[in-house]
Amino acid sequence: MKKPITHLIIDTSSSNEYDNGDCDYCLVEMSPKYISYLLEYMAKVKQLYQADGNVYALECWDAGPVYFRFNDIFEQSADIDGNLAIDVPRGEAILLSAEPQFNVEDIPRIESQTVNILKDEVWWIAYVKHTNTRIESAPILKKTLLEIRRSFVAS
Repeated sequence: MKKPITHLIIDTSSSNEYDNGDCDYCLVEMSPKYISYLLEYMAKVKQLYQADGNVYALECWDAGPVYFRFNDIFEQSADIDGNLAIDVPRGEAILLSAEPQFNVEDIPRIESQTVNILKDEVWWIAYVKHTNTRIESAPILKKTLLEIRRSFVAS
């Protein structure tokens, strides 16, 4: 029996094409409660959009994700299928059954973290501390959240 998916790693992009503040990736802890929170807000966004086509997303404070730079621990991490994280194609979420133990120096200082929730996807945003450099994670589709939720039920 597979272990539940407890974390995911996502690629990031930066508003500064020359400097991403060492925020190469975003690590998000997954739990049944957090997944339910995201899915419930996705349903609310869908309802709001149906009532008013100008509403397409909710943005909520969320200090949970950890942004980190490319490092040896990441490079040696394996996803739930045993593939090295480094081999997962860019843009695809890396699904993990344990939290990688990154070194403090691999985690930059960030602020103003939010999660953006649409009816069928979510993504996370942060700013590199003391800058106007905005970091955005790649989006995570609703179907991926449902897959992660199923992994908790199956374990």
